[in-house]
Amino acid sequence: ERMDIEYYSDEINKLIDQVLDFHQELGTAVEMKGDETGDYMYQTAEKQISRYIMSAEKSLNDLQKYLERQKGNL
Repeated sequence: ERMDIEYYSDEINKLIDQVLDFHQELGTAVEMKGDETGDYMYQTAEKQISRYIMSAEKSLNDLQKYLERQKGNL
């Protein structure tokens, strides 16, 4: 019996949404702290956080594409 790839694809979509929501929440907190303190370190941190989050999103998208390609095999 084959795996339910659609189920896992839907779950990946939920994870991506959660990661993006988390990015928004964390990014807003860091941005607000930067505005509050005027410390340039927060701008740098915000950019680094964005790079990590975007990397996670890309990895999840790549995983989803992989599963879609494996639909008939798994």
